[in-house]
Amino acid sequence: MSKKKSTVEKHERRLEWLREHLDKVVAKFGIDDSLGWKVRGFIVTSEQLVTPMMRSSSLPVFTINDLDLSALGLEHRSPSSKRKR
Repeated sequence: MSKKKSTVEKHERRLEWLREHLDKVVAKFGIDDSLGWKVRGFIVTSEQLVTPMMRSSSLPVFTINDLDLSALGLEHRSPSSKRKR
């Protein structure tokens, strides 16, 4: 019997696939890739979870109330500046 994958493991697989196929994804959505898109993963929940306090996670865990650009390490940049994604 196989072990059930955790939410983080499933999300990491999705992130890996997206990173490997990023050129196809940005092309599909007609997005300009000259800015050098990057894929970052987060877990966002509606309520504070105890698990991240007890076990480390390979992905940052936030509540929706804590979610803002600075918490994600994303700063607001003017449209003329080159953005990291």
